[in-house]
Amino acid sequence: MGSHQWWEPIKGGHIQSYPVGWCRVASYVDVLPYRRVDAGEFAIRINTAAALAAAGVPTTQATADLAARFGVSTRQARRYLARAQTTGTVTVPETTIVFTVRLPTSMVTTVRTRAAETGTTISALVCQALADHLNRDRRQDQPR
Repeated sequence: MGSHQWWEPIKGGHIQSYPVGWCRVASYVDVLPYRRVDAGEFAIRINTAAALAAAGVPTTQATADLAARFGVSTRQARRYLARAQTTGTVTVPETTIVFTVRLPTSMVTTVRTRAAETGTTISALVCQALADHLNRDRRQDQPR
């Protein structure tokens, strides 16, 4: 057996030997933590790719720049460029939070049905309804 125990961190990610019954798939040193970016970060990356494309930066250089800037693979950077070339810049969405309310069952059923009928999410439907209601109240409160 090597000079280290299997549970100890390995410098450089190289393991020389393994306990009986263990096999090496990857260590935490070998792979970067994977996480899916949120919608806001995704929009920023697409907009950066669109700006590089609009500036006439060659694809290979833009790919390398995006990969270095955002810490992604060159393959992912090319995907951002391809998306930017088809859609152009995108709107960066506002950050959202969870907001729980208690509603009557009949209202929840109505909201779910309307969301399905319109092909939108429940969150988007409720957000628009609240915005419309609050804007209507604000207009009524203003002096004429």
